[in-house]
Amino acid sequence: MNCKNNGKKRAHDYRYLDDRVCAVAKPANVNYTNDKELVPSHDDSNKKGVALLTLTRDAWKQVLDFSMVHPFTGTGTWLPNVLRDRHNAKIAKHDQAYSRQALCFVPCIVTTYGAMGAEFVRLLYVLARRQAEVIVTHHRPDSDYRHILAMCFSANRAKVGAAVAKAMAMRALSCMKDGTRRFRARSPDARYLEQDLHILGGPGVNMDALARVA
Repeated sequence: MNCKNNGKKRAHDYRYLDDRVCAVAKPANVNYTNDKELVPSHDDSNKKGVALLTLTRDAWKQVLDFSMVHPFTGTGTWLPNVLRDRHNAKIAKHDQAYSRQALCFVPCIVTTYGAMGAEFVRLLYVLARRQAEVIVTHHRPDSDYRHILAMCFSANRAKVGAAVAKAMAMRALSCMKDGTRRFRARSPDARYLEQDLHILGGPGVNMDALARVA
């Protein structure tokens, strides 16, 4: 993933997407691993994707790569083709290296606003079909398959959207994946110190001012 903050890569951001897709694959009875020892690397270098997915025994295994892109330039110019451009760049860089190993490379790209690339949407739909099949076959045989499929697909997309929102919020707070902050705000002015506003009476909360507003 190529998201940056203050000029430095925030490589942990894509892990939120990885976690969500892993959670989606589990109820679909799909083999999914992000173990770096098991995810294949290029046949000519040590570059590798994020996760390895096995949908069926007869098809090629899928190497997933998660990427989050911002649809605006630094000056605020809208980039309408940012998903397509990132997809094409990923395919040009990695596809041949994996296809020579009978592996399918799948770039899972999403913008910081939650819009997903076509490959990512297709993957979530395939997983939703597998989820629906499991539910109808083993748990709710009298249910309408199409209705269950629609619910699973909507839930999958919502989970990915929530993962994007969480990643952006954590990045805005300069947090690592475990929730710890890389640095804390510093200001000589007491008015700008961090406040626990969600706790009434917490440090820095002016209770008298809040009472007057109420």
